[in-house]
Amino acid sequence: EGVADMNMPVELEKHFGHMFCGVYADIEVAGTIAVNDKMILSHTVDIDSLNGAIAQKTAPKLPAWPRSTCVTDIITEAEGIRSIVFSDPLVQKNVMADFLPGQYFRFHALKSSSSQSTVWRSYSVSGFDKSNTRITVKRESGDGSNSMHALNVGDQLLVTGPFGEAVLKSTKAPLVLLSAGIGITPHAQIVQRLASLHDKRRVVVFHVARKSQQVALWDEILNCSTQLQNIETHLYLTQEKSNKANYGRPDLNKITQLAADIDADIYCCGPGVFMEGFNQACETADLPSSRIITEVFLTPSINVEFMEPLEKGPFNIEFRGSAVQGQWHKSDGTLLEFAESLGLILPSHCRAGVCGSCKQTLLKGQTISLLSGEKNSNNTVLLCCSSPTEDIVIDV
Repeated sequence: EGVADMNMPVELEKHFGHMFCGVYADIEVAGTIAVNDKMILSHTVDIDSLNGAIAQKTAPKLPAWPRSTCVTDIITEAEGIRSIVFSDPLVQKNVMADFLPGQYFRFHALKSSSSQSTVWRSYSVSGFDKSNTRITVKRESGDGSNSMHALNVGDQLLVTGPFGEAVLKSTKAPLVLLSAGIGITPHAQIVQRLASLHDKRRVVVFHVARKSQQVALWDEILNCSTQLQNIETHLYLTQEKSNKANYGRPDLNKITQLAADIDADIYCCGPGVFMEGFNQACETADLPSSRIITEVFLTPSINVEFMEPLEKGPFNIEFRGSAVQGQWHKSDGTLLEFAESLGLILPSHCRAGVCGSCKQTLLKGQTISLLSGEKNSNNTVLLCCSSPTEDIVIDV
């Protein structure tokens, strides 16, 4: 029986934000390579080669591909807040058509002011079209935001994405968008998409900031609201009185109760203390978890160790789409390993809970993540890093 000494994909993800390190190239002239030697690329990948790579069924999903992008514009949005617009080669080749408002990109190899190393960070998309992608970043004390604020037009950025599941749903349920500070960024993109579709559902937008000089993207939301028939917008300022905003903090209990009363999906994004208050208000309003949409970014502090399955079993596992079933025991390991022991060949890549290739729909039962120890939510399961806690049915 093999023993895993190191979860290398997750270690790479932790330190670099992606797990595809090194150079993938054809060698044209043989020779010896030493540390600190310069490598010269004779040419870039042509469109036919790129299209061929995209067509490979075994290749990682496109968002996971690290690629160089170019900063095309920088816009000052508010005090200490700027938007960075960049061109993405995969977007320009129209192979990222499944982008959804609410997603984010990761930015890699950002310069650290405190050491010679580099850092990586995640930032929500605040604007997206067929040519350019926009993020909006508040300058704070960390290396990530300071590096982003040091960028100039023409600079190169190494990115992966888009990622995230806190996205605009395809249903027509009413929406409540609640944000604080720079948390407005994903909601700006959601309202943009709704406006482009001339959506007729009820939308209520709440945003809170300290002062008017620190409010970013609000005018853009107001402009988009002119194209929507059933939208309300509410701006709150906690340290400034203005005839264009409410003074003080919004009542989170009233907002979550509104979402419950109109049976709305409620999206929330903001700093930690704000999110804690929101979560408490959701409990008070007894909002179902399926109606609450928040995002937790993957960060450099992710756990890299697999825990042992909590339950010994046996549990009946059914792979309904394949008409295969069997009895799982603790010694069978992850659900992916168990599926393979039954002869199934399922999509997978990193086998470490990072890339998402093995994500499947859970039709019945409950599973647990062997990375976080938390129950899997949203009726989905990453087979490579999950085990069952009861009988389950998987739609694969």
